[in-house]
Amino acid sequence: VQSGEGQGSIHSMAAPMRAWAGGVTALLLCCLTYGAAFNQPSVLRNAGVSCGIRGALKNLAASRATGAPRDCGIIWSADGLKSTRLMARRSFPIVMAAPMYTAQSAVVAESCEVSGNGRSRLLRLEGLEHDVNYEPGHVLAIEVEWEGKVLKGPYTVTRADTSRRSIDVIYRVISDASTPVAGDEKHAAIGVRKTTLFSKLAQGDRAAFGGSFHVPIARGISSKGVEHVVLVSSGVGVGPMIGFVEQCMQQWHSSQGSTDAPGSGRDADKGDMEPDLAHLKSLRVTLFAGYRDVDDQVCRELLDKYAKASEGRFKWYSCLSGEGATFDSEIAT
Repeated sequence: VQSGEGQGSIHSMAAPMRAWAGGVTALLLCCLTYGAAFNQPSVLRNAGVSCGIRGALKNLAASRATGAPRDCGIIWSADGLKSTRLMARRSFPIVMAAPMYTAQSAVVAESCEVSGNGRSRLLRLEGLEHDVNYEPGHVLAIEVEWEGKVLKGPYTVTRADTSRRSIDVIYRVISDASTPVAGDEKHAAIGVRKTTLFSKLAQGDRAAFGGSFHVPIARGISSKGVEHVVLVSSGVGVGPMIGFVEQCMQQWHSSQGSTDAPGSGRDADKGDMEPDLAHLKSLRVTLFAGYRDVDDQVCRELLDKYAKASEGRFKWYSCLSGEGATFDSEIAT
């Protein structure tokens, strides 16, 4: 979100916190209430705690009722002084600053298909500079070079191995930029998509990754009173779910030496069990994984094996939405 002009000096922590809260509240309320109508050539300038959110929304609605052209951006000011007002101005999209992170050089350790149609793939990168501290559900940035440019984007961690400094991500290969996609001017200008480049990476190729964002799945589950976790995913979003199930498997079988993670290329030794994840040991887990077609299913054999080895603690179901597809009720055992 861009900051408005004329920001005043802030002399205490209370003022910026109130201004921040007011600005974010206005942004959320506008998005929720007028999400479908966020299309005016106007700027909502929110001045903080006494900004008059109700008045801003009223003005936004009035502007909409007059039939003004649509397209809008939101700006909030942190000075807590100006009143909220709607200003006619050339439209521009909401702009959010990219998060800052430090990337480390990495090498491709593995790149392989994980779906029947080959469009979903696993990429494993091993860091070359320092240890990694990721868990399933963390979001990081992956960088690759192409014709002198560094292309980067956010991807969700499927699993990580601290001993090898490696991370796995599962991604879907999108059609190359030569195939036009509505609203995809960015990639059309660059001439290639990152996932296309990822699919062409071979063992030993160089890349980079860094940053650590979002709360990992296991850390978002209370350590008290939770008995059954239901996971819902769509497409390659099943990746971190698989990693979470592996964390549970490690806890369920921690007294049996090691838990093989077929297809992941690694073993989870009981000596690496994290004490603060002990609450996973008592969980039951059910996964509903959504796909369009049967061939879109990711790591089906791996999930089948986990369901069988879990002794009833893990079940999963594939939900297909394509034409003629049916709910697959024969997967979980």
